[in-house]
Amino acid sequence: MKTLKSNLFSACFVSALLVFSNSLVAATVNFTQSQWIITGNDDGGGIWDGSTLIFESQVLNGLDYNLSGYFEWIGSSNQTGSYRRENFTGTLFSNNQIELIGFEIVPPSYNIIYGGYSGILSASGHEITNGRWASLSGGPSGIPGSWSAVQAVPVPAAVWLLGSGLIGLAGLARKKRTA
Repeated sequence: MKTLKSNLFSACFVSALLVFSNSLVAATVNFTQSQWIITGNDDGGGIWDGSTLIFESQVLNGLDYNLSGYFEWIGSSNQTGSYRRENFTGTLFSNNQIELIGFEIVPPSYNIIYGGYSGILSASGHEITNGRWASLSGGPSGIPGSWSAVQAVPVPAAVWLLGSGLIGLAGLARKKRTA
């Protein structure tokens, strides 16, 4: 009986380790599975909290990733409501530095311009920190600012599967103990 418990514990531990390590690796590599929630403010006092960042594609290019997607900006300046979408392209470099460049404002939009964005991807792969934005050189001038983003990560289905499997194994072990 002791061997059964020991083997059961070992199997559960290894399974849990595999599930959690794979979900962390996937989170650091695949940006396109969820949206990112932005917290930010510009140097003119505007607040951009609740805006979203969506990565639509991510293509490996050597050690770096080419990225594309869009920002869905919502601001709290003098005007209220959605400021709309800014499409971007960019790069996630192997040192976790992110650089994004806005190239298209999708109408209808209000009071936004193309921007250049930089930040650092955290070691967990779920946060972008130390972000700054500024106007692109040669483009219209805008107000620089700072930002960060957190990936909205759903609980992986594998965790639910593991949990239900563990409950089933516990029930089986209990049944064998009473028999």
